[in-house]
Amino acid sequence: MNRRTALKQIVGTTTLGLAATRLGATARAQGIARPRFIFIYTPSGREPSWRTGTAGPDFKLSDGMNVFAPYRKKMCLFEGFTVPNFGYHLNAHWASLHCLLGGKAPLQRSGNSGGGLSEGSQRTFDHLIADRIGKNDPVKNIVVGGLDRDNDNGSLLASWSGPKQPQHPNHDPAQVFKTLFSGASNAPLPNDTAAIEARKRARAWERDVLGLSREQTSVFRAKLGHAEKIQLEAYESHLEGTFKQVQGDGPEISNIVAQCPVTTYEALSANIPSTQNFARQHDLQSRVLAAALACGRTSVGTFVMAGIRSGMTVPGGAGGHHHHDDGAINHYKAFDAYYNARVKFLLDELSKYPEGDGTVLDNTVIVWTSDIAWTPVEHDHDNMPITMFGGVPGGKLKMGQYIKAPYNSFGNNRIAALASPTNRRLHEIYLTVASAMGITDLDGFADPKFVQGPVKELLP
Repeated sequence: MNRRTALKQIVGTTTLGLAATRLGATARAQGIARPRFIFIYTPSGREPSWRTGTAGPDFKLSDGMNVFAPYRKKMCLFEGFTVPNFGYHLNAHWASLHCLLGGKAPLQRSGNSGGGLSEGSQRTFDHLIADRIGKNDPVKNIVVGGLDRDNDNGSLLASWSGPKQPQHPNHDPAQVFKTLFSGASNAPLPNDTAAIEARKRARAWERDVLGLSREQTSVFRAKLGHAEKIQLEAYESHLEGTFKQVQGDGPEISNIVAQCPVTTYEALSANIPSTQNFARQHDLQSRVLAAALACGRTSVGTFVMAGIRSGMTVPGGAGGHHHHDDGAINHYKAFDAYYNARVKFLLDELSKYPEGDGTVLDNTVIVWTSDIAWTPVEHDHDNMPITMFGGVPGGKLKMGQYIKAPYNSFGNNRIAALASPTNRRLHEIYLTVASAMGITDLDGFADPKFVQGPVKELLP
């Protein structure tokens, strides 16, 4: 059976979560690159000229976006997409932020701001996708932040492990490195006889325990219903992978892959071009995250670059987007120039790692957006500034284009526009990305009323 036929059969199985697991195992066994995902959040919208209106593959980059010209064939710009409908009874910043990675409206919580405070209502896409593509990684997913640590009212909370359960960003690159690479050198040295024997005894114990678990699951199979059997199959698949990993004297699960060039945190932190404190912090986080993805330490990362009340010193200050004059545009131009450079640095880092016929970037989907949209001073959510970079292994996404979806503004009635099921949503892009990765079991992720189907322009 050839590789393509095998993968088609795997994706076609009824237990789709299990299919994704098997697909990943087959891909690793046959040397196929595995998929990865990064979400990037930058606060308070973007300068409006990102939207050039030139739909299709011949799209033009605005002056501010020209920094991404080297990655033009590996990027997509989206126009006409909004977020889950939260009705604007919640704060326009926080409500949007708290569902940027979700498919459902956030919950309301008590507090000031006129009762408009919010919190996440579900397990967000970064966690859901990590459950599937990162379940065998040393670290399933990680959330990192910049130097700005203002968490007032949840202004840095994009990732949620469940309803009302935020995953706070880790702002310390050194600690992020330890989290991602801890245990990377725990394999015994070839001449350490005592350590080798201890490891063999531990593995023998693990084999006994895992073997017993496998026998026990078979006892209960006949007593289970259809849904429970699906859960059991997923569990058995994970158990089988773990069982194989502890058999014999092969490398530890936590070992860095042999071709990984990472040595120490000091090596990664050397020669960061940026010297300004905010920029250096962001770029160092990007370098550590890129190394972790390249080295198989994790497959999913969320990068919250700053909070809504950012303390970054740019023209106009943290509240500059509230100006109803040219001051707001100047503020955004300064913010955009800064964040464009930071995102470009991450792309450059991912491109440094060769993989197959391309680089790690070619097999990593990066979605970058903000919490408010086309008219930042009005705090609406029409035409969210959404940019995607990278790709999925096997060219399963059609990159290098400007995708423009029809958008009904209802005569500039932002409440009606947000509530309309005819307008496309950010979470539909995520569902399309998941499908391209062979994952189609995310039915509970979004309200079906606001899912029109895949973004067909993204699919080859």
